[in-house]
Amino acid sequence: MRKIVLLWIMAALTVGVTACGSAEKAEAETESESEVKSYCAYVISLGTDTIEVDIAEYITDEDTDRMRELNLTEGDMPDGYYIYNPEETTETLHLTKETNYTFIDWGRDFVDTDLYEDLLISTTSRELFRSYLKTYRNSRPGMPFFLEVEDGTVKSILEKPFM
Repeated sequence: MRKIVLLWIMAALTVGVTACGSAEKAEAETESESEVKSYCAYVISLGTDTIEVDIAEYITDEDTDRMRELNLTEGDMPDGYYIYNPEETTETLHLTKETNYTFIDWGRDFVDTDLYEDLLISTTSRELFRSYLKTYRNSRPGMPFFLEVEDGTVKSILEKPFM
């Protein structure tokens, strides 16, 4: 069962990652009342009902126009992606009890297994996610997370394994 869940999550990652764009692109979009936006962002801090993030841009080797704009080559993205974050652009977003946090328990702090598929934790517990963030220096992971946001409220936060 966990393998099936992991496969669904990995499929969602593949779709969700390509949807991650820059804050500039998100701002340029026409907003509707229930528009869901995707962000690629570094976690700065986790509050009681908010999360402060630094918005970045996730560029894949399929984004040829953006690669040209930034003068990126395939050599700049050996793993098929490039995270563009020239300056810190912070945004504070709202969390709810329904916000879903999915992260990888790299240090096996929350699971007792060596199986990769069992390292993926999905929860609505903000405190469990806070405990996970505390496993990093200054509680700030060095890699971005992928957020789905609707009307300023975070629906999901997803950690993707980077090569």
